[in-house]
Amino acid sequence: MADVGPYPRAADEDDGRPGRPGLQPGRPPARRGGRGAHGRRLGRRDRPRGRRDRRPRRPLTEVAFAPDGRTVAIAGDDGRVALWRPDESRVRTLEAGDAMLAAVAFSPDGRSLAAAGDDNEVHLLDLEREEERGPARRMQHTDTISALAFIDGGRTLVSSGYDRAVKLWETGSRANIATLTGHTGGIYDIAVSPDGNRIASAALDQTTLVWDLRRAPYIGHTDWANDVAVGPGGKGFASVGQEGSLRWWDMASRRPSGTVSAHPGGSSVVDHGPGLVVTGGDDALVRIWQDRRRVATLRGHTDKIYALDLAPDGRTLAVADQSGALILWDVAARRQTAVLKRGRPLVKSLAFGPDGRTLATGDDDRQVTVWNVESRRRTVVLPGHPGDVESIAVSPDGRLLAAGGGGGQVLLWDLRHRRVTGRLRGHAAEVRAIAFSPSGGRLATAGLDRTVIVWDAPRRSRWAVLTGHSDVVLGLDFARDDGTLLSSGGDRTITSWDLDLRRATATVSALR
Repeated sequence: MADVGPYPRAADEDDGRPGRPGLQPGRPPARRGGRGAHGRRLGRRDRPRGRRDRRPRRPLTEVAFAPDGRTVAIAGDDGRVALWRPDESRVRTLEAGDAMLAAVAFSPDGRSLAAAGDDNEVHLLDLEREEERGPARRMQHTDTISALAFIDGGRTLVSSGYDRAVKLWETGSRANIATLTGHTGGIYDIAVSPDGNRIASAALDQTTLVWDLRRAPYIGHTDWANDVAVGPGGKGFASVGQEGSLRWWDMASRRPSGTVSAHPGGSSVVDHGPGLVVTGGDDALVRIWQDRRRVATLRGHTDKIYALDLAPDGRTLAVADQSGALILWDVAARRQTAVLKRGRPLVKSLAFGPDGRTLATGDDDRQVTVWNVESRRRTVVLPGHPGDVESIAVSPDGRLLAAGGGGGQVLLWDLRHRRVTGRLRGHAAEVRAIAFSPSGGRLATAGLDRTVIVWDAPRRSRWAVLTGHSDVVLGLDFARDDGTLLSSGGDRTITSWDLDLRRATATVSALR
């Protein structure tokens, strides 16, 4: 046996001298040194004789084996990590800042090492170059980092800290791809399931939370995630952000499958049709994308695109802009087929009916207008809304129209009899997004109060209130079943909500 440096004394023996880690108020002691067979901490007299490394003595705070079992990483309280091969009695020392390190972990391929501690930052070290690797973007918590783990073949790093958060990082770009919050006390340890899909976190609030990573937020936009649209097959979706990007996401892997700059001035809205995606931006342009390539740009609008919607068959596109224009486009021919209106009132939202022959628009004069697409004429005006109609949706059977906006109310209209059949009250601010589930049994609404409410549409009653966004919610869409809902918002994230209560309670639980 060989040893590298002295084993530190137990926390209750700490003399409090600078540079020696001790028990911090309100926190468990850091894991240091080893323990004997019965849990007794090994001291100098317990160690068998053997080769000794003659480096200057310093307290050691954490250890980890490399995947091949031949190298041990030993972290210290001065920001250094010693890499030791017992069979060669060889030690290399790497710098990981100047903090007292509390966590260290090897990547699965053994080429990288993550170390972190009380400087609140994760240091990712390249073991071949013996230096910190990657771009300048910093992976940070707001308090001491307590534990680290690699998942997803090393493509993702998990960190936890006394700031009560578990964070997921993409190791290549160092981007924060998810932040999991729920503890009311600092987190001091984490464990990852063998399949990498679940993380257990233990905290000072005396709870252990189990997180299902298949339900973690999608993170990638660097500004507001303005809108989201699920593809016809339900296996992927598209999102647009205020930074101007369009992103395609795979729902199985929960990773972006493509990213392009769609509208440099800002991407406002998106819709996903059969084999194509359509976006509108602040640049007054509408763009059509196929196979993640731009295939057409529709010009004819003179101001920011407010709203757009593809007819169910994907042949007709309705677009409204800030100048007040409402234009119908032939998607295949890439040309205008009709200008339904120009000027005021402004159209703030719109939606086709399930047959594609009816188009409903929400206006800034507190009313809904229903258009006949074939005749290009208004068929009915539905007044009486408490504010501008910022969001609108038609049920899958075409019988019910939901409209929300100012005042936080959602009005439900019977389109056949042209009368209000329900007023849904629950939001504390403007409703900016509405979506019916594929069966029509559920209606999701969201807005400036940062909440998503799911309603039982037939009963006109509130079914669930979903909280988790830290900023306004701007986009909603159901996957191709009633059990999964996507929401996007000002916190730059897209959240996937599991509406199957039995499945949801099984994947996130608190153990006391």
